[in-house]
Amino acid sequence: MDRLPAASSAGGHAPLGIRANPMLGSYAATVCAIVHDEMFFLPAFLDHYRRLGADRFIILDDCSTDGTTDFLAAQPDVMVVGSGIRYFAQVSYPSETLALIRETRAVRLWRDQMLDQFCTGRWAVMVDPDEFLALPVDLPTFFASLAAEGAEAAWGAMIDMYPERVGDILGKDAARFHLEDAWYFDAKPHLDPRQLLPQTPPVPRTVYPGSVARLFATWGVLPQGTLARRIRRRLSGYRYQGASPIHKTPVVFWRPGNWFLNCHVTSKPVAPRVVPIMHFKFTADLGRKIDYALATGSYNQGSRSYRLYASLIERMRARDAAFLAGVSRHYRDAHDFTEAGIAR
Repeated sequence: MDRLPAASSAGGHAPLGIRANPMLGSYAATVCAIVHDEMFFLPAFLDHYRRLGADRFIILDDCSTDGTTDFLAAQPDVMVVGSGIRYFAQVSYPSETLALIRETRAVRLWRDQMLDQFCTGRWAVMVDPDEFLALPVDLPTFFASLAAEGAEAAWGAMIDMYPERVGDILGKDAARFHLEDAWYFDAKPHLDPRQLLPQTPPVPRTVYPGSVARLFATWGVLPQGTLARRIRRRLSGYRYQGASPIHKTPVVFWRPGNWFLNCHVTSKPVAPRVVPIMHFKFTADLGRKIDYALATGSYNQGSRSYRLYASLIERMRARDAAFLAGVSRHYRDAHDFTEAGIAR
């Protein structure tokens, strides 16, 4: 793909400012994230990636009010950065840049800026605070395996995790997320990186759209389309209308001129590898996030996905329903995803 014009990234907009703990040297494994009021996830998030070998975190704090800012500033391995604009702000770009990107909210620009300013010439992980990579090796080892293949990026599959029943996330203490709790996932391959869709840039074909799509269809939350469309989906290997894209590019070696097209894909060629991203939406924090998303409308398509989550939880709560299905498997460790054909 063409090189992104310099005026579109840090050079054309006010750079991110370092708010706490400048960490500008060389590090083995940097993890980047954008947060707003994420004290529910952050202790477990940091612990998880530290266990995977992360020795630097770059966290952009978007005006948190729940103690996130002070908590992060107290972590010696976390550099806190900030911006003069908000997550949902619409950013202006020259026409040549608009032709190369698919997202104009600040959240896309911030991804470019974090990597341009602090990670150029290095490997980095870019994830959300409710996203936990499932790797059987540590991050430096995984980076080295990609480099040995001549690769500079890997696909990630969003694997929506869930507890046994809807009651498990209602009325619980919402103060802290625990990865050690009982979590389940749909044990089917989600992406096929060997089959790329003919678009720019090419992305892997979705062969199973995940547990959220299954639940939205089962509970009548998301229309499944015409009979013809439903038949075509069955013939292609899965039954459900996808709720949102499940592919991301969470691991990259960042070079000058690379850029994010949106929050899911970059301009970089991607290796035919799939890293499971454990995605924790069905937690005790979901109600708070739904309320915030619906009040602000600041997420994609006016917070459409959170409206769907709200309808789903309301319907499931009325019947004290289970998230589990025949395809569900209890999560133990990263090897579960390899056995299920998810990790490739």
